Amino acid sequence: MRRKKTRQHFVPQCYLRYFYRGNNEPCAFDKVEMGSHPTTLDSICIEKFMYDIAPEFSCLEDGSSKQTILEDDFFDHIIERGYSKLLGEINDSLLSIVNAGFFPDVLREKLAFYLVVQFLRMPTVKKETQQFCDDVLPKLSEIFKEGLAIESGNQDFVKLSVIPKYDASRMHFKYNYGNEEILSLFTHAILINRWIFLYSPDGDFYTSDNPCVVIQHTNFRPFCMGLAQYGSEIIFPISPYLSVIIYDRKYYKELDVPDNSVNIANFEHIAHVNLNIYVHAKRFVLSKKCDFNIIEQYNNENGKDENANHECGG
Repeated sequence: MRRKKTRQHFVPQCYLRYFYRGNNEPCAFDKVEMGSHPTTLDSICIEKFMYDIAPEFSCLEDGSSKQTILEDDFFDHIIERGYSKLLGEINDSLLSIVNAGFFPDVLREKLAFYLVVQFLRMPTVKKETQQFCDDVLPKLSEIFKEGLAIESGNQDFVKLSVIPKYDASRMHFKYNYGNEEILSLFTHAILINRWIFLYSPDGDFYTSDNPCVVIQHTNFRPFCMGLAQYGSEIIFPISPYLSVIIYDRKYYKELDVPDNSVNIANFEHIAHVNLNIYVHAKRFVLSKKCDFNIIEQYNNENGKDENANHECGG
């Protein structure tokens, strides 16, 4: 019998493994301990029971119950297998892509989908969804009771004590990364923006426990939870060798770099990606080279990040 996973990854291992050092173990910078050290994949980018469904909400059509259906059936069988295959395709053809100077549209469309899934599966999105349900469901319950009272002519319905119950993991799935309409909308919204790829032949790019970084350069109303907001900039390290920056097309009109172009990264490019990855990380930053000089210089100039998540990583 398969042992139940209690520590579940919200950043897939198939992605994190590309940021291993040569000796096959990740090297992490810890924002809480303010230093770098070897680590294991079982101790980073995880949260206990992140995707587990409570027993009373985990019934299947055949009458059985499976609390780990999201972890086992959705992520392991659907998302991570496809994601692993895509990352392999990109890695295997990377030199050809760099030499051509442009990132293939067919790979970009697949990458956009997995980037959106990564953004929506994060613990922060789950907590925001839970807060929304806590705020809205009681109000809907009151409206429902009032409707029953009016329809039946019995005001006792208004007096009923009804406490709405829901499962946070199911709601996270239903309204975010498992919602086909949301995934389609968000994916299309970022695909029509400007994608600029950066190539580091030495594998300089970091990743973190928050690998999809969204930076807002305006205060306009968020669209697609900020992914496609006017003035948005999305940074996503695909591997230590390749990173993409997605710019809002309407705001960044003056960029003189062709769409979907693959460009050799200079120090300023690498610093821009890595510092944003570090600043937006919850706790852990990974480097294939175990080189955190950019972070150390930044901290010497700016001090310790007081917003580091002390609980991230279990």
